Amino acid sequence: MKMFGSQSRKEITQTCIFVEGGDNLAAPVLFLTSAFDAATAHDFEFSNAGNNQAVKNRLRVYNNETLQQVYDQTIDSMKLFHTLPANTLQNGVAYNAEIQTIDSIGTASPFSLKIAFYCYSDPEWSFSNLSENQIINNASYTVQIIYQQSEGEKLNSYEIILYDVLSNEIFRTSKRYDTTNLSYGVS
Repeated sequence: MKMFGSQSRKEITQTCIFVEGGDNLAAPVLFLTSAFDAATAHDFEFSNAGNNQAVKNRLRVYNNETLQQVYDQTIDSMKLFHTLPANTLQNGVAYNAEIQTIDSIGTASPFSLKIAFYCYSDPEWSFSNLSENQIINNASYTVQIIYQQSEGEKLNSYEIILYDVLSNEIFRTSKRYDTTNLSYGVS
């Protein structure tokens, strides 16, 4: 069995507007990002509509509570994302970020609008009544799931997928939103 879950993420919306700066460049748009584990690298994606081809981009990240800048790096890349290195931020903290693009003649765009996001460690899943390599000889079985997340992020939904020994999917629940009872009868 394999489980997929989604945790509740504080949804933050952003209005995408163009801010004109020097040389009438439009500000890039930094796309919203889901919470991620600070122990892993993370790509911040953006668009650069209306500007010359960007050959560099600059990402700035701030602690959302203290407003202290915790990251400010410019990278040489024409790709429309900036990779934040692993272990740059801390889990359990809210942040905001903004991005700027720079073209081949060194003209910098205005910074994008800021987006807010969170860093949380990856949750841990396990079965309380099922051991590894256990063979179930019944036509039905009630699985009991344990969900743990270090920073206390609540589970929003989950689904259970059952595979046979050849990794073929043989059963799938619908998305389940009752996270107070993490058990399900599979048949």
